[in-house]
Amino acid sequence: MLPNFYDQLNMSNRGRTLAAGGPCNWQENDEWAEIRDVEVGQGNVAASSRDRSTTVRRDRDPVWWLDVDSSSQFTLGPAQTRAVAIVHRKDGTTEPYEWTDNVQVHMPLNLEEIQGNLIAGFNKDYTSYLFLSLPDDPARARAWLGGLVGQVATAQEVKQFNDLFRAIRRRRGDREGAVEAAWMNLAFTHDGLRKLGVDKPELRQFPEEFREGMRKRNRTIGDVGDNHPDRWPNELGKRTIHALMIVAADSLEDLNREILYFVRDAASHGVSLVFQQDGMTRPDAPGHEHFGFRDGISQPGIRGLAASSWPAGSDDRDPPRDVVAAGEFVLGYPREQPPDPADDPLSPEPDWTHNGSYLVFRRLRQDVKGFRDFLTTEAARHGMSVDLFGAKLVGRYRSGAPLVGAGDAAEDPGTTDPGALDRARINAFAYSTDPQGAQVPRAAHIRKAYPRDQQVTAGELGQRPRILRRGIPFGQSFRHGNPPGSPFGADPPFPYDRGLCFVCYQRSIRDQFELIQRTWVNQAAVPEVGDGVDPVASQASAKRKVRIPGAAEDPVHLPKQWVTTTAGEYFFSPSISALERLSAPPPAS
Repeated sequence: MLPNFYDQLNMSNRGRTLAAGGPCNWQENDEWAEIRDVEVGQGNVAASSRDRSTTVRRDRDPVWWLDVDSSSQFTLGPAQTRAVAIVHRKDGTTEPYEWTDNVQVHMPLNLEEIQGNLIAGFNKDYTSYLFLSLPDDPARARAWLGGLVGQVATAQEVKQFNDLFRAIRRRRGDREGAVEAAWMNLAFTHDGLRKLGVDKPELRQFPEEFREGMRKRNRTIGDVGDNHPDRWPNELGKRTIHALMIVAADSLEDLNREILYFVRDAASHGVSLVFQQDGMTRPDAPGHEHFGFRDGISQPGIRGLAASSWPAGSDDRDPPRDVVAAGEFVLGYPREQPPDPADDPLSPEPDWTHNGSYLVFRRLRQDVKGFRDFLTTEAARHGMSVDLFGAKLVGRYRSGAPLVGAGDAAEDPGTTDPGALDRARINAFAYSTDPQGAQVPRAAHIRKAYPRDQQVTAGELGQRPRILRRGIPFGQSFRHGNPPGSPFGADPPFPYDRGLCFVCYQRSIRDQFELIQRTWVNQAAVPEVGDGVDPVASQASAKRKVRIPGAAEDPVHLPKQWVTTTAGEYFFSPSISALERLSAPPPAS
């Protein structure tokens, strides 16, 4: 017998257990063998089978398996292994066989357990967010949830559909309507979990920021002044939200049919609709947000599952954090770096939160006319074209063409060179070659939100947290010549205003969304003193400015905020089995 390890060992138990195993490679005279003393090492992390062993027989076992455990967490990547086999032969003799090997540690996502919008993304033209209030009776709330669990879209089925959709679109020349589907997902606030009957000891295990909710974290994330929850329309800063239902479809007719069904079903269980926010892809500019810039171009890749938006073969390396471990978005899986238990916001969290994720929703109103007027006026004053000045604020041209390498082109390269929008070019850039921000200002929106390989002086700014964005615009596109208060005008009233339904998923709201918003987006001294705030997304300061090297005046003063928070909340998106657990009647006392 000449056993081996498989090239890849899968993790479980939050990365503390490895399923060690491999082919037995039986020899002619072998009869059976005992596998023992299995060890796996990765840096300072070590796992062993301790005093356990496994017995395999030639007549039935082509492979061997034996779990090994560690008190520390493994990460994805290479590891070293060792094991001993005591081989028993037909002639009654025994012989020890010791071997070592190099392996890769892996932990595949359980896509049938994870909700679909998280990993795969619904990618629909029409999406509605239904904010719900649960009844006081936990039994009624659980009964409502129990009837919905089987209708919650999983990552497995959404991914399969998306793959099929892309394949059919390619084969049929992008013809619409070739294949369609409608999806639904659920998430809950901390108070919503309480309404479902989760006991107090478990509720206390959730991270502080989730327990408090977005509205109480307003100063942390910069929701002050016009963004303060007290100023949110329709009293959305005061109304109680327990659950969020996301419904998405390819057509408005399908979406409305699904919404009607779910709202009627909710009402029959005493679940009330507090607010409904509808979103849709802009029909006049698909893929673009209301300021006119193409959105959603750069998304992090998920190691072993989803490809990075950085094009393969465009460089000899990936930018830092462009392909990350699934544990940065899904609970229960290894992260890029093992967490510090003393500062881990999710330690300990209830075990049933595994395969779940934290969801942030923000309703962001956009002042499109104000932003465009500013671009027109300031571009002329600084001797730039509107295309270039806008790109300096955002970090890309409206078409999505990168500012890096464009040579400060006055005209959007995406309109003059379609190749600039090819996958091999549109996201193939970093910032290490532009340390002073001569091409892309260091405070440009996309550079602030994702600094890539931007060098920083302060060590604590070395983190590059990533989030999975799943937003969609809301409201009608602005059209010149319409009355200001009309849905197409400059200043339509709530709920007919326009903006972005910002939705993101992450493992830790504190260490990902809040860190990006609080530290990178809102602070004028990040990455370096004097760089200025994010001109698009910052909301914490009334007096705002941004450095634009090459402008007639540097820094450029920003007269107002063009993006205003008008609603928002923090949610937890449970796994399918967790939803089943939450919907089950509580055990009899």
